[in-house]
Amino acid sequence: MARTLQRLASPNPNRKTLLMPISRTFAFALVVMSLCACGNDNDVSGPTTSGSGGVGGSSLGGSAGSGGATDGGSAGGETGGGNGGTSGASGTGGVAGTGGVAGTGGVAGTGGTEEAGAGGQPPDAGPPPPAFKVVGYQASWSGDVHQLPFARLTHINYSFALPRQDGGLHDVENPGKLADLVSLGHAAGVKVLIAVGGWNDGNDSAFETIAVDPGLRQTFVTNLINFAADYDLDGVDIDWEYPDDGASGEGFTALMAELSAQLHGSGKLLTAAVTGSSWGASGVSTEVFGYVDWLNLMAYDGGSGADHSPYSYAESALAYWVGRGLPSDKATIGVPFYSRPGWRTYRSLVDQNPDAPYNDYLDGEWYNGIDTIQAKTRFALDNAGGVMIWELSQDTSDDTSLLKAIDDEVHAP
Repeated sequence: MARTLQRLASPNPNRKTLLMPISRTFAFALVVMSLCACGNDNDVSGPTTSGSGGVGGSSLGGSAGSGGATDGGSAGGETGGGNGGTSGASGTGGVAGTGGVAGTGGVAGTGGTEEAGAGGQPPDAGPPPPAFKVVGYQASWSGDVHQLPFARLTHINYSFALPRQDGGLHDVENPGKLADLVSLGHAAGVKVLIAVGGWNDGNDSAFETIAVDPGLRQTFVTNLINFAADYDLDGVDIDWEYPDDGASGEGFTALMAELSAQLHGSGKLLTAAVTGSSWGASGVSTEVFGYVDWLNLMAYDGGSGADHSPYSYAESALAYWVGRGLPSDKATIGVPFYSRPGWRTYRSLVDQNPDAPYNDYLDGEWYNGIDTIQAKTRFALDNAGGVMIWELSQDTSDDTSLLKAIDDEVHAP
């Protein structure tokens, strides 16, 4: 699973700031229309293998390792909860040019689906989510939950709980921190979910074992339900990176169906994190769309340079999943609070240079500054169901805060 995808670099990452909202929406519509017109997989950049510090970024999880942790030891990229090893694996890329999706693979149109009945809401669906979601991942190993600006968030995913081969769960890291997060979040009207899995150094063997065995799958579902009840959580976010097609994908679908029935039956949420392109998405069937409240699209780690997370990646990630039949309001667009290739936190970049908030590039590091974050938020407001952040502890706490930039855009007159 230690795979990466290297996408074509964007020659001008700041071009997105020149687009007006109407033209962005129109451009997105054209992308979706073009997806619907093609039935072949045109993925021009297949997965490659990344060594330490390689071009493919880690998705949710993994450890700091040789990726280059900065800012007091907290790696810029998504790192694993207490697990050793190296980061710099498995970028999600797959975008070729503005709004262009590298691999489409037989889409059915904006409102259509690839499979009968897919994309619809099952009868046991939970309560409707807020009109626009701001979902932040909170690492178990970094950050102080008492300092979080809860008023700017709707949901927080505590990362990570790790599955065991026998269907159980490893002890969650910093359980007291999770308990405090739930208490503080609920007091502020914010829902808190447990994120399960993550990159985990590319090791998804526990998921693979559990998902294909009905007995282990039921044990795992029961343990997750009990865990959510024990911590008074509002739901579960499955971050399996990544189910493959075949038995693995079928097991993922069965797992999500069983979790949906149990969680929605008790009024709790079920979400999942997925890649931002066709790469790594083959095991996610359209049937899953009906089981989740929404999908968190990891529209970052598209490469180690300008292609890390440009505005065009937000466009193409949404176009890919909507083109497969996902209702647009069931998509949150992921934005990074860290840079590539050095895995530096946004906060450390700002500490280094006061001009960092107003750019997307600094001393060899590519990231999203305030303008790009707000442009992506406007795009999500016009076209999707929300934004998702990896990861909250990487932000600043003053007027340069990227979460503040998102909030300002959400509440703009």
